[in-house]
Amino acid sequence: GEVMETIYYENKEEFYKEMEDSYEIGRPINPKILSYDEKQQNDFDKLTIINPTMKRVIFHQFGKPSDILNVEEVGKQTPGPDEVLIKVLASPINPSDIMFVQNLYGIRPQLPSSAGFEGVGIIEEVGTNAKIAVGTRVSFTAIGTWSEYVITNHRTLIPVPAAMTDDVAAQLFVNPFTAV
Repeated sequence: GEVMETIYYENKEEFYKEMEDSYEIGRPINPKILSYDEKQQNDFDKLTIINPTMKRVIFHQFGKPSDILNVEEVGKQTPGPDEVLIKVLASPINPSDIMFVQNLYGIRPQLPSSAGFEGVGIIEEVGTNAKIAVGTRVSFTAIGTWSEYVITNHRTLIPVPAAMTDDVAAQLFVNPFTAV
């Protein structure tokens, strides 16, 4: 999803001031997400900023999953130097996930928290130190995999072959393969 915000400027000096202020307060404006109203005589009279968002399952208190889990729309994050942004294709529901949201698992959630421990997805963005290509399909682990996108360290990824289904690839960490 996208959240659109239209901002009108009296002149280009006001526009440049807004750009500078945005960087100072940590609200980066990426030039590739800007569009100008062609009807305006001056390109700086109207600016539309598109803020990419994503949906994730989140909880603000511990309890029964059906009572506390909600879907919320949040801003899509950018990976740090050792991280990757993954578009999630599949993420299983494991007993450990249910225990986690009830605060009965070995890891204590930091509230509010997203849920899900593993999944499979496609690398969409990489940090400067990440040693994996955009477009690679990977199995991964992170807290908060019940999301449209996940950020995780590039060292925790397992590239998966095309022959492996998403259902299988999504279960490589919490529910590892076993020999029959």
